[in-house]
Amino acid sequence: MPVILISTVLQKTLYILLAALYAGMLIFIFCRVNRKKGNLLPWQWIAIAFLAKAAAGMVYGYIYSHYYTISDSWVYFKESLGDYHDLIHDPAHFFSINSDFRHFTGLFSTSDDAFWSNAGENILIKLLGMLNVFSNGNYYIDVILFNAFSFWGLYLIYRVAVYHLPGNNGWIYLLIFFWPSCLFWNSAIDKDGLMIYFTGILISSAHNYSIRKKAALSLLLAVVSFAGILLMRNVNALIFVPAIIAWWITSKIYRRYWVIFAVVYGVTILVFFLSGLRSSSFNLPQQFAGRQHQFLSLEASTRLPLTSLEPTLISYIKVFPEAVNHIFFRPYITEITSPFHAMMCGENIIFICIIFFSLSRNKYAVSHLAKPFNLFLCSFSLSGLLLIGYIVPFPGAIIRYKAFYTMIFLLPFVGSINKAATIK
Repeated sequence: MPVILISTVLQKTLYILLAALYAGMLIFIFCRVNRKKGNLLPWQWIAIAFLAKAAAGMVYGYIYSHYYTISDSWVYFKESLGDYHDLIHDPAHFFSINSDFRHFTGLFSTSDDAFWSNAGENILIKLLGMLNVFSNGNYYIDVILFNAFSFWGLYLIYRVAVYHLPGNNGWIYLLIFFWPSCLFWNSAIDKDGLMIYFTGILISSAHNYSIRKKAALSLLLAVVSFAGILLMRNVNALIFVPAIIAWWITSKIYRRYWVIFAVVYGVTILVFFLSGLRSSSFNLPQQFAGRQHQFLSLEASTRLPLTSLEPTLISYIKVFPEAVNHIFFRPYITEITSPFHAMMCGENIIFICIIFFSLSRNKYAVSHLAKPFNLFLCSFSLSGLLLIGYIVPFPGAIIRYKAFYTMIFLLPFVGSINKAATIK
């Protein structure tokens, strides 16, 4: 018995040392890259932000392994152990393409055997299989390594944000790296981490292309990152299309930016509903309604009332107030039944307060919000938030899905706190 105890203690000690080693190496790498990019962040800020993400991911893993019976994060990790075994003992099988290509042309198919339904999970599990080589199949060390991807995505977003929103570096840093729900949910081993990684690359590439910096390379990276988002969550990739197009047009036409965004989104809405005249595979109103119906068929301890969508303009208009209410105001204080509900309710209050504070404190805030990058952030994030409001009826799922979009939506408002910066 003492021998087993000593062996267990020694193993845990080695894992702790390995975790510290990897964390230190990643921080060192990020600091070196940051220095090459002009020291946008003090090295202490980088270390604190990355360690906070790693710690949040570990807390998430611990909570969901001890207090909940089901966790996507742990399911992905356990499935990756099989891929880890194949990578070590049968590399040919590991690198073989074992995806089911049925329904491949059905981009929005929700069938269990559809390629697009499983592509993101398959990529994530393969990645974890490779990370297990360095972690020896330890979940918590995988958390540290996996967070390097989402951290890099957030760093790129920070880099672009401080370029367009000067004079607010500290506030932007706090928002991007420490917005509570984003820090907690997006630090777990899940597709959201890779979504942030690809989103950061896409926004950074679009920015570089708009200022004509390494245009060819930027365009290539934008296409690759968009493909990554498409594989992770194909519906979310569509949200980028009108936002990126409008941002690109405003980089060429230096006036009436909000009109350009309004026209692009007007055309987008028109195309969305006109697609209902085509075959079911490209009937977007029907496909989105189908996703909502899939959520409505699931069981959950807490469910918000959500009217069933029909593939018509009238139906989407009727459900719109519910979608807005679920995203920005629910759960009400009287509906709190868990710590996560309390977190969501508190964030909603903070969210509204930040917007009102920004608009009331700075008379230039409205004109500041009409700048191309800010319009891009607001339109992209608002589209994502409304998508969640239309489709998801569960508060626990809503807070996880909307975390990143909420942070993005607040960026222009936090970026207007410094009055002098918005006058420029």
